[in-house]
Amino acid sequence: MTNSIGREPNVAVVVDKYGFNSPESRGVFAIFIIGTVIGTIFISFLVTFSLSFLPLHPYAFAMASGVGSASMNAAAIGPTLAAFPGMGAQIEAFAGFSNLLSFCVGIYIVIFVALPLTERIYDWLEPKSGKESIVKKKEEK
Repeated sequence: MTNSIGREPNVAVVVDKYGFNSPESRGVFAIFIIGTVIGTIFISFLVTFSLSFLPLHPYAFAMASGVGSASMNAAAIGPTLAAFPGMGAQIEAFAGFSNLLSFCVGIYIVIFVALPLTERIYDWLEPKSGKESIVKKKEEK
């Protein structure tokens, strides 16, 4: 689940590739639910503090709120709209475009870069830290 900033399309790609009842899909759904519950609270606080301390243009905050899931987008756009009430339509437009852009580009990044790279890294690390190493340690004892 950590291989994409566009969370909803990533769920669809993983379910399509590995199947609905696979361990990969269960992991993606678990992280998706946790991220939706905890991530929205975290992003709301992060945006509030960022608005207070970072001297950035409101459009930059709107574009940054477009990453993640739609729930995180809504949680990030709320404090931004409260901080800049006169720019509501523009902030919503930039945030919506950023969310759409991260979803569209994120699908191709996941399919062609992130999942193949994740599989290669997992194939390289799993024998060193995963099930095989646990079995070898038990056999050695």
